[in-house]
Amino acid sequence: MTGLLAWIAYSGVRGALETEFGRRLETLARTAASQVSPADLRDAQLLGEDGNGYLALQVLLEEMRSSTGLVSAAALDSAGAALYDTRGAERHGETSPLDTLAHQALAEALAGTVRITPAYRVAGHEVRAGLAPVHEARRVIGAIAVEARVDYLEVLAGFRRTLLLATLLSALGIAVLALVIIRVVGSAARLERRLSRAENLAAMGRLTATLAHEIKNPLAIIRGSAERLGKLDPGA
Repeated sequence: MTGLLAWIAYSGVRGALETEFGRRLETLARTAASQVSPADLRDAQLLGEDGNGYLALQVLLEEMRSSTGLVSAAALDSAGAALYDTRGAERHGETSPLDTLAHQALAEALAGTVRITPAYRVAGHEVRAGLAPVHEARRVIGAIAVEARVDYLEVLAGFRRTLLLATLLSALGIAVLALVIIRVVGSAARLERRLSRAENLAAMGRLTATLAHEIKNPLAIIRGSAERLGKLDPGA
């Protein structure tokens, strides 16, 4: 029962942390997408690093990454290729790693829906991404992808250790309590047996006294009768 309650508590905390983390990522992705100019995306796509659009994306995404602690931030074109990626200028024009790591989420973002990915590993760390489309005249012309390290895993690990310790202590407490109860019940049973034995012995004593009394009375009657007869007839 204790283990079940611990599992329910852990699942509830994990779900709450995952939801809050996803909400934060969604907010960051939406905010960045709303600040990106469609003209800058087109300019970066056509002119690359030589265009003003590339510089505008660089300033926006680098500032967001440094101020929010993101692992990376990238602007993608409608095909999923990087127009700017904070991980390095050499990624310009390359297909985003998200096409492999979170293909479905990227496809849905480029179709016009904000998406948050499940966790995946990057350089030995658990990471999740938020993707938001960039619109121009009701048409999706690209997307913004922001990645953040899953920082709540350490909190969950600590909480899990605490629950495990609490479960073990509870189990130990229950075991000790059960042992105490068993000993108390055993002592009570032994006491009851001793009392029953004493009561049986007392009953046997009373029965013996009663039998002795019953045997003694007839003998006294016979002796008294013989004495009276002797007085009436001395020669008898």
